[in-house]
Amino acid sequence: MCQSFRLLLLFAPLLFCAIAVPARAELPAPYANPARAVALSVGIVCSMTVVGQKKAPRTRAGTSFQNDGVRISIKTQVIPAFEGIKFGMTFMILGQHDSYNSVTMTHPPLGPDGTTVEHWMMPINTTDLANIVVKLGSADEHPLGRWTLTTKSINGLIATTEFELVEPKPGEAHPCEFLSS
Repeated sequence: MCQSFRLLLLFAPLLFCAIAVPARAELPAPYANPARAVALSVGIVCSMTVVGQKKAPRTRAGTSFQNDGVRISIKTQVIPAFEGIKFGMTFMILGQHDSYNSVTMTHPPLGPDGTTVEHWMMPINTTDLANIVVKLGSADEHPLGRWTLTTKSINGLIATTEFELVEPKPGEAHPCEFLSS
């Protein structure tokens, strides 16, 4: 009896930690409609060139940007929420489709109005990788939690993915800090 009690005392803190700290839910795999897109890649973007911008009134920023040269530098769906970090997805559109896709982004409440859904249109590029990139704004937005990016055209779903934005670990460097462009 004493032996069992000692083991219980020894493992009680571990049992408490296992109960007190819930495991992070697994994120669903990114999805590209095989009839509409291929080569879907998701994660952190360390370099890109902004080549244009247009009004996007259904976003917090009020604008969306056209980017060129976007490549996923670090493939991951778990994003440390550093101010200014860029993350998203790239994919190749198959065949001829509408000239614009709609993009819907959902996220935890941001800003004074608690916005959780943003929407914009993006031109379709069938000769290079299409991309949807999000850049985190100021740290006071508290962006931790589940984010989704979905793109559709009039013909249906093209691609969708989810990200989990997490607090950077103490002393953690920005993921792009040591990558050359």
